[in-house]
Amino acid sequence: MLRPWASFDLTPKTHYTFLMRTRLALCICATILAMPASACLTFCINQGTNQVYGRNFDWDVGTGAVFVNQRQVKKVAFVLPPAMPLNWTSRYASVTFNQFSKEVPVGGMNEHGLVIECLVSTAQHPSSAHQKAVNELQWIQYHLDMCKTVDEVVASAGRIRINPYAVRIHYFIADPSGRSAVVEFIGGKLVVRTKETLPVNVLANRPYHQDLQLQFVQNSRFRRAANMVKAYDETQEPIPYAFKVLDQVAQNDYTKWQVVYDLSKKRIQFRTRRNNQLRSIDLSDFDFVRGSDAMVLNVNSRDRGPLGGKFKPYTVQFNDSLMSECLREFRKAGMMSHITPQHVRYIRAVVASCNKVDSGTKPEIRN
Repeated sequence: MLRPWASFDLTPKTHYTFLMRTRLALCICATILAMPASACLTFCINQGTNQVYGRNFDWDVGTGAVFVNQRQVKKVAFVLPPAMPLNWTSRYASVTFNQFSKEVPVGGMNEHGLVIECLVSTAQHPSSAHQKAVNELQWIQYHLDMCKTVDEVVASAGRIRINPYAVRIHYFIADPSGRSAVVEFIGGKLVVRTKETLPVNVLANRPYHQDLQLQFVQNSRFRRAANMVKAYDETQEPIPYAFKVLDQVAQNDYTKWQVVYDLSKKRIQFRTRRNNQLRSIDLSDFDFVRGSDAMVLNVNSRDRGPLGGKFKPYTVQFNDSLMSECLREFRKAGMMSHITPQHVRYIRAVVASCNKVDSGTKPEIRN
C-alpha cells in the first residue's frame, strides 16, 4: 500500500514529530482557503451548445500554478493522523489551478470536460471513522481523476470521506451535458443540489439555500451574477460574456484570478491580477498517454494567448519554488510565520509519493 509517510522512520521516537509536522503542513493548506465570507464566486451558463463555467479567485495572495495531471498515476491522500489516507490510481487526466502545491487544487477541468471548483463556506462533515479519507482539496483532485460526469461525482460523494483539517468548503460541479450540482455538507449530512433544487447556477460563500436569498438583496454579488446568467442568450459570444459576469462581481485587487471553462470544447481561458493578458489552454494540446510527464506553468507567467507550448515538465524543484513563494506571500500578510523549511520538505515527500506511474493496466481504487 502506498503511504505518504513511506520515506519516514516512524519509530516511537519520531512519531510525535511526524504528527506535529503533518498538522503544520495541513495548516498551510488550510490558510490557502481561509478566506472571508465575501471571497470568490462561481457560475455556469447552460444554453444550447454553450456550456461555460466562470470563477473568480478572490484572496490576498495571488501565487499559484497550472498543473497538467496525467492518467494512471498512483495517488495517496494527504490527511491528518490518525485518519487513514485513501489510495487510488488516476483514470483521467486534468488541468488544475493550485495555489500552493501539486495535488491540492482549488479547481480544474478533466479530459472529459468535468469541472469542479471549491469555495469557502460553512460545513459539518459526517463522521465515518471506518472509511479512508481525503482532505478538502484532494476531494477535487480525486473526482477529476476518477469521474467523467456530474452524476458520477454525485454518486461518489457519499462514499468518499473528507477529513477536514480547518477550513469548511463546498463545491460547484458541471459537465458538458449541461448538468451541474452543488455538493455541501450541512448538519453532518451530504446535501446535493441539482436540477429543480439548483434553480440558479451561481454559488458564492454561504450554503446554497442562503446564497439563494441574496438574489433579492440589492447589489449583492450573487444577485448581479444571477441576473447576468439569466439574461444570457445565444446571440452573445459565451466566453467574453462570462468574463463580463466575472468583472461585474470582481473585488478590485482582491480578485487574483479569473478563469472561464468552455466545457464542450475542453478549453480554459484565464487572466490574473499580475498578468491581465488573456491566456488559453486547450486540453487537446497535451499527450495523456501513460508515462507522459506531468506539466506545469506559473499562473502569473508573462505569456499571452495559447499556452500549449509554454508548459514545462513538472519537477520537484518547481514545486519547492512555488511553496517557497507562497510562504513568502503568506508571511508578508502576517500568516504562517512559524512554518520552517523542514515542514516544506515534509510536504515535498508527500507530493512526491503521488507521482508514481502505475505499472498495471487497470485503474484502481482502494478504500
